[in-house]
Amino acid sequence: MKEKLSQAAAKYITPKAVCRLLTVLYGVSLIPLLIIARYNYPSADDYSIGETVHHAFSESGNLFVTVWQAALTAADKYFNWMGNFSAIFFMSIHPGVFGEEWYFLTTWVMLAMLSLSTIYLFHACFVKVLQIDKYLCHSISMITLFVMVQCMVGRTEAFYWFCGSVNYIFLNSAGIFMLGGLISAACEHKKRKRTWNLAMASVMGILAGGGNYMTALVIGIILVTVTVLAVFVKKGKIKRSMFVPPACFFVAFIASVLAPGHSVRLAGVTGMGQIKAILISFHYALEYALSDWTNWVVLLMIIALIPLFWKAAGQTGFTFPYPVLVAVYSYCLLSATLTPPLYAIGNISAERIQALAYVIYLLLLTLNVGYLTGWVRRRLAPVTAEEGRRFSPNTITVLLACGVFLLFGSVLSMIPEPHYFAYSSALTDLANGSAREYGEVLKGRAALLKAAGEDEDVRLEPLPVLPELLYFDDITADSEDWRNQAMSRYYKVNSVTVKEEE
Repeated sequence: MKEKLSQAAAKYITPKAVCRLLTVLYGVSLIPLLIIARYNYPSADDYSIGETVHHAFSESGNLFVTVWQAALTAADKYFNWMGNFSAIFFMSIHPGVFGEEWYFLTTWVMLAMLSLSTIYLFHACFVKVLQIDKYLCHSISMITLFVMVQCMVGRTEAFYWFCGSVNYIFLNSAGIFMLGGLISAACEHKKRKRTWNLAMASVMGILAGGGNYMTALVIGIILVTVTVLAVFVKKGKIKRSMFVPPACFFVAFIASVLAPGHSVRLAGVTGMGQIKAILISFHYALEYALSDWTNWVVLLMIIALIPLFWKAAGQTGFTFPYPVLVAVYSYCLLSATLTPPLYAIGNISAERIQALAYVIYLLLLTLNVGYLTGWVRRRLAPVTAEEGRRFSPNTITVLLACGVFLLFGSVLSMIPEPHYFAYSSALTDLANGSAREYGEVLKGRAALLKAAGEDEDVRLEPLPVLPELLYFDDITADSEDWRNQAMSRYYKVNSVTVKEEE
């Protein structure tokens, strides 16, 4: 009886079926996050950085004029504020500059970039390099992405505040696309496809090199490491075209680092010395990895990934050498992620910084789980020429157990804390009406500001609710506050303040 049940389960619970199911579940889990985004509105730096581009579009209605103004804004900030030119370009042309009703695209764009870049990188690593089954690879991507999005640290700044998310999540995803493009090009035999991969990687390299320094430093370390290994290993001749994307990245990165504007921005900021920043980053990487970032959901992710990687390891001839060295290298990469903010400002408290570090942590964790699992299998179980398309009974048992435990654990976690997951947080604020009320108040504010004259002092009602996912920052009762001044310039009014609550 038991054997018949196992055979029946193996017949229906196949890699393809699991892949489809996980894809549907991940897609469904994103729906509440996308729905609540309709109530999202600009705030803080969205006004201060986007004001000139907003005026350009309002006055001309011309897309080319608007894009040109974004380029001019990036150039101006490069010389007078900060060197992250690709970040400033995108920050200045956020969806809200075309109308507040378009700001919902922030969440759609960030989730799309994060999801597609992760899928692309894993496909390049596992399918193109290791030649494992594409359904196994996609299942691994879906599990990692589900945990990455639903347990995201600093969700508001990661997915709902454009100026924060575009610099960190969006441009980090560009860097991931670049690495995936390089790997794909190295494995591609067709010239046309290889050219496409290299062209895409070059563009993404420029964007990542001109973005946040956390991403740039990690990618720079990876590229240098690969180059050194390529020189020493010398397996085949490396095509010169493969050096184009790294060259584009490093040119953009060096240009960003040498920007005159950095001295202006960092004049009043106290950071750490280089050596101290490096040492503290190692401490923080270990501390956060062992506490804040590794909850029961992440542990469950590891358990679910092991049988998938075990089966995948049976489909490749790669021997997974030096797993300890790979783990140490990954720890160094994670630590390097935290070094730039520690050096520049002396802390990593900003949620957008922690969100990016969390993304890199989960990517590295997934890759290390796969690498260690592959190393163990190569030594404990034979690798057959025909691995088979079906899961073993043990794999099915583990996957089903993980699914049941996830459901049970989620209920127990959400009962005391409805905002435990990103999707449950969105559903909570949609159900209690706070998201709608928040959006309606901000919509009314925007209408009032648009109707006001240039010499008018506008007083706005305070926000009655602060939805967990949507609220990032707001103006104050002080008209001299930089946020108030940025909003007044954005809407071209004399001043704007929030009425003080009685």
